[in-house]
Amino acid sequence: MKKIIMLFAFLCLLNSNVFCQETDIEFVDTELNIDVDESVFVHNLKNSYFTENESAAMQFSLIPESYDELKNRMMSSEKKGFKKEITIDSVKVLLVKTTQTKENNEYTIAVYCKRINSNSTLVLNSFYQTKEKLKMRPLIEKALLSAKIKE
Repeated sequence: MKKIIMLFAFLCLLNSNVFCQETDIEFVDTELNIDVDESVFVHNLKNSYFTENESAAMQFSLIPESYDELKNRMMSSEKKGFKKEITIDSVKVLLVKTTQTKENNEYTIAVYCKRINSNSTLVLNSFYQTKEKLKMRPLIEKALLSAKIKE
């Protein structure tokens, strides 16, 4: 478990450097309600979820910045990677993704941004082995769509 947490922390740091021109993003410590498939993401650490075999993880964070501001900043970044606003089940989200090879395995690193309200955006940092895309992507997107601030 320690190995996956270190890998995930590294990937999250990489994401902020790869996809944003500025790295001083302020994350808000917020409790969220998230519908996660616990048969796949068996480990839970606050708003982070990990698979048993350490091949995939999700980390949810709230940023006190409007969706449009964050989208503009991420889209204007000169860093390489797929960047596009997409619609998932009628919800607009920004998807920024890239791949990285670690220990002879290719991983897809995907950052999803979803509007919460006029001045808050939910950011989902995720990774999974690229060969598991057909299984993992729908689970990650379902969790993203379900995520709400706990009242």
